[in-house]
Amino acid sequence: MTGEPGNGGMLPRSLDVVFNSIADLQSERFLIKPDQFNAIEVQSEFNARMEQQRYKASLQAKSRGGTDSPDFIRVPDTLKITELDEDNVYAVFISFIEIYNNYIYDLLEDMDTDELHPKPPQSRTLREDSNHQMFVSGVTEIEVKSTEEAYEFIWKGQQKRRVAQTQLNHESSRSHSVFNIRVVSGPLDSAGAQVIMERSMLTVSQLALVDLAGSERTSRTRATGDRLREAGNINANLMVLRTCMETLRENQASGTTRIVPYRDSKLTHMFKNYFDGEGKVRMVVCISPRSEDYDETVHVMKFAELAQEVQVTRPQIKRVQFDGLLPGRGNAHKLYREAMDQLEEMRQDEERKGVDENIPPPAIASAPSVGQIPMTFSFAISSAPEDLFLYDYFPGCRRHKLVSCDDEFSAAVFRSGLEGKAGDEKAVFG
Repeated sequence: MTGEPGNGGMLPRSLDVVFNSIADLQSERFLIKPDQFNAIEVQSEFNARMEQQRYKASLQAKSRGGTDSPDFIRVPDTLKITELDEDNVYAVFISFIEIYNNYIYDLLEDMDTDELHPKPPQSRTLREDSNHQMFVSGVTEIEVKSTEEAYEFIWKGQQKRRVAQTQLNHESSRSHSVFNIRVVSGPLDSAGAQVIMERSMLTVSQLALVDLAGSERTSRTRATGDRLREAGNINANLMVLRTCMETLRENQASGTTRIVPYRDSKLTHMFKNYFDGEGKVRMVVCISPRSEDYDETVHVMKFAELAQEVQVTRPQIKRVQFDGLLPGRGNAHKLYREAMDQLEEMRQDEERKGVDENIPPPAIASAPSVGQIPMTFSFAISSAPEDLFLYDYFPGCRRHKLVSCDDEFSAAVFRSGLEGKAGDEKAVFG
């Protein structure tokens, strides 16, 4: 799952692809946040900034106490998704749990630091939300802004995973682990400046990376006591997973409607929506080339063959349409803000040079949106209709090229907010 420092596994690579794709489109921290019922809500900017201050204070307190983080150098993945809606902002949330002896435990939960009387971890329960999706109630869900930040929490969770030594493995996993990534996207308003504070307009995408503990034969592991009990629960969970797949395959092949026993195991119950067609399931199996492991290898390959024969029919994906919101507004607002920043820099340069200090500077601070650009600016359109140039009235009618819009909609937005006249390219640089 995590791989090695020079060869990352599925988990860090998945995070790299996510953050490479939404690099400049992330929302402010705590602006979008999950609630206790597996839903997502949008906070006001004031409440988000208050939480940001508390978060920074907690980070400072933890830094003074010292932190335990991975000390190796990781080679990041450069892949990214190119077809992304730039009129949305995105937030990434992660959670990390393990299923130990068919009980669910939160690996990111802050535990009591009392070494004399440590508080044992509390198991979590599975519940169904209003959309009939299964979720772990009370699990810690953390917003992260980079792969490096997420990896610190992965490292923290890995330290809590239950491992033990057996006859075959010095660090044998005694539980199944689930690392969950939720990407929430929210549309920008008509001005392209803020997220629309409407829960129904948010879209949630989820990726669950499951690390299954391998099945064990006690005749080889020589497990006794707790290790024997753990192995029995691991094998039972895997057997329920196989039974569910066999039932699904039988229902598809013969057209029967046998009940799939998802509830016989926490593992299958948690992901029953995926197997019922509300997601995609992919399985990666690990086998050993050693001849001593021949029986286990054959067993795993048969299990993989069974999984390959199960075909889950997915419903038609419905594309969310937002009435009254034109495409390109996010890019238009970004260009507008860049123009405002450049104008502010030029105004400060003019003030430092002492040129005509009596002329009032442009009212940049009073321009919160594209539709309210100050009337101290004008514009000119070159011979190419998609190019738009802003310039300001400084002494001597100096005209500065500030921004070039790369689509017709961005140019239209600027035209609607500016007062001026169309001209040729010479009018811009003359």
